[in-house]
Amino acid sequence: MGNDTAFIFDILIEEIENLINELSQDGARAFQNKDLSEANQLAQKGEQMTIFRAKIMDLKNEWISIIRGKNMGNGDTIKKDPNKRKKRKRLKRGLRTAQNRYYEPILKALITLGGKGSVREVLELVESYMKSELNQYDIAFLPSGSMRRWENAANWTRRDMVQQGLLSSDSDRGVWEITEKGKSWLVTVK
Repeated sequence: MGNDTAFIFDILIEEIENLINELSQDGARAFQNKDLSEANQLAQKGEQMTIFRAKIMDLKNEWISIIRGKNMGNGDTIKKDPNKRKKRKRLKRGLRTAQNRYYEPILKALITLGGKGSVREVLELVESYMKSELNQYDIAFLPSGSMRRWENAANWTRRDMVQQGLLSSDSDRGVWEITEKGKSWLVTVK
């Protein structure tokens, strides 16, 4: 239950980041068209969304903290020094599966799902396609405990694929959708 909720926070954060990117692109176009009033309004919305994203991230961290405290078994929670930052060690380069390895499984999953599917549906298929390729680092949970490392990598890959035009940038929230360019890319890989 706790990990599912943290995953939902991650989806929300991803959607907010997509909106921030769209606002940034629209603002840049308005600026290029010398529509400074529009560019300023979009910049203000972008700032508001950035602040909102930070609040959601804080809520996610608070949620994870509450769940971890709940799972201790004795009802006690760990008191943390708010002035002390937790040091996280980054995983050494090359230990996890490279992000570009997710392209084909994501596109294949979307084809299997008829061209589009929910994040959960897509990730379930990606996991089954990549089962033999995912290593111990991929299947381990991130330090935040919110999701497994490979799920995080797949979500970041989706972002890159949207930027490359392989996945739709205007699909419904929480839905991944393949584009014609994505279908062509998949055919050339086979």
